[in-house]
Amino acid sequence: MKKLTSILSLLLLIVQNLLSAQDHTNVIYIMADDLGVNVVSCHGQKPPD
Repeated sequence: MKKLTSILSLLLLIVQNLLSAQDHTNVIYIMADDLGVNVVSCHGQKPPD
């Protein structure tokens, strides 16, 4: 009975995930101390060797 409950719960979670799958905006928040704009290599600074 425990195995059946686990399988049904897993199936319900999968179905719910598939039904609610929409394009959501991903937001990444990076917090750093003593980080300037010119320190990041994507802004022209050379990466350390």
